[in-house]
Amino acid sequence: MIQRVPHYYKAFHCIASDCRDNCCVGGWEIDIDEETAQYYLSMEGEFGDRLRNSITRTDEYCFRLKDGKCPFLDSKGLCEIYQVLGEDKMGVVCTQFPRYTEYYGAVKETGIGLACEEAARIICQDKDAFTFNEETISEEEVSDAEFDAPLAKQLFSVRSQIFEMLTDTKMSLEDKLILLLEVCHQLQEAVNVNDTAACDRIAQSSYTEWGKFADTQKQSLQTSKNDSAGADRQDGLERILCAYDALEVLNEDWNRQKEALFSVLHGEEFSAQAYKDSFVRFKRSVQEREREYINLTAYFVFRYFMKAAYDHDVYGKAQLITANYLVLQEMDFLRWIQNGEKYGFKDRMELIHIFSREVEYSEENLEDLSEEFLFDDIFEKEQLCALLKG
Repeated sequence: MIQRVPHYYKAFHCIASDCRDNCCVGGWEIDIDEETAQYYLSMEGEFGDRLRNSITRTDEYCFRLKDGKCPFLDSKGLCEIYQVLGEDKMGVVCTQFPRYTEYYGAVKETGIGLACEEAARIICQDKDAFTFNEETISEEEVSDAEFDAPLAKQLFSVRSQIFEMLTDTKMSLEDKLILLLEVCHQLQEAVNVNDTAACDRIAQSSYTEWGKFADTQKQSLQTSKNDSAGADRQDGLERILCAYDALEVLNEDWNRQKEALFSVLHGEEFSAQAYKDSFVRFKRSVQEREREYINLTAYFVFRYFMKAAYDHDVYGKAQLITANYLVLQEMDFLRWIQNGEKYGFKDRMELIHIFSREVEYSEENLEDLSEEFLFDDIFEKEQLCALLKG
């Protein structure tokens, strides 16, 4: 089997007690795999008693949180299980976080997630174009009846061009996302009718050739440049935020953040003109930091795009990548308004951290978003393209 990891993958090391928001904190469920749980439940002595009293089970074993924290997190932010039993006796979730893994036939892809502040820092501050490193590992290929190997081959080719497109300094990130939406929409139409030839044609083309498959790209760009773009963006982002507002809340930080978004940026006192003027100033002030947004987009592409090889929802992945970008940008916009000149990299890291914990670490939340993408017309291609240029 081939294992692929982002080029920055090995730069990650847990910073333990130096972490401002430990992964053992935050109110989210800390699962324990079956083998580890059985070991903990069978342990004797005082520490074994503590383990048994701290484990609960619904569908899976997990730790019973104390004040929203793992009960084995000490006052210094260090893991007592690690200190007493050693790393080899920690559960899979604890040893792997913030790493995530996906299997695509004979390919295993592993990355580091944004919910960890150190991983987010590494990803956002990276200065290199996104690439991945490969090595052959001894794992056997994972078999899954839902995996579409021919489509995966085409998607790998398309994804490579997306990564290449993200390095193009002549295009703004918004224009790159518009092209991503356009080509994925065309690819989705071909997938829907099982038009293999059309899929191959797109997969074998460079990103500079994708425009010929985009039947409305010029129209989308032109439509978004009208005088009411500011008002359209404010209304459109409110509708997108409503979709994210419907998600199961995993952390109160997310609740506070979205409440502020609705009350400030989308409240009655913030007019369409004020929103438009402020957003123009915000974009100007953070222009030099577009690299961070590009890195985030590459992360979302690596983590989510290839999942279409299982569910055939290619356009849904483009919608997720674009909507995540728009919501994170709106969160940045709010913080910029609140902090003014004090707004900086730490603000962006905090917001990314809050966002990722809410959206990326709940399969139910991701599935709910997919439903919204299908049925809410704000996520249609023309609407998203207009918002990107608004």
